[in-house]
Amino acid sequence: MKMRSEERKQLLMKSDISVQVKRGGVTETIRGALSRPAGRSRLSGRRKLRAHLVEVGQRMVAFVSGLLIASLYGLMTLFLQKQPLWFCAHTTLCLAGLAAFGMGLSVSVRASIMVMLPSMCSGHGRNFLLLMFVSLLVSGPLSNTLENTERAASSLLCGAELAANQTQELMQKAATPLFCKTRPHTH
Repeated sequence: MKMRSEERKQLLMKSDISVQVKRGGVTETIRGALSRPAGRSRLSGRRKLRAHLVEVGQRMVAFVSGLLIASLYGLMTLFLQKQPLWFCAHTTLCLAGLAAFGMGLSVSVRASIMVMLPSMCSGHGRNFLLLMFVSLLVSGPLSNTLENTERAASSLLCGAELAANQTQELMQKAATPLFCKTRPHTH
């Protein structure tokens, strides 16, 4: 046992320190010994490795979460908003790069996104999602109604042109016998 305590004393590095403290206008000098281990133990190395692996794992989860958020955005713009495929691909790739690397590398970006995500479940978020769904529901019937109105207008226009053409032909046929069938009278 004495051997162990002596080894421990050898591992500890002691240095004298003095600190001056002012209390109520009086300066006091406090002396003491600073003890710290001279070498690293195996346990602290394992703890540091484990902490490092946990940190890397958290960053990877944040990175994948950023990719997932960007993918959801891309799917919403493609299927709900009916945006062109190349527009969705380009914006999704840009957003994926920003969100994934931002969440993976920066704690402040991760915190900001985590604070914003629950707002989608709050009143403002529900209103936003309701607006998205209403725009989706209205866009189908509204575009159908507009197309039907355009077809009805073109049909009416075609009917009016046909009536005008037939009326012009009828007027020409009605006027033709008067001009062409006049016979000179012979005596």
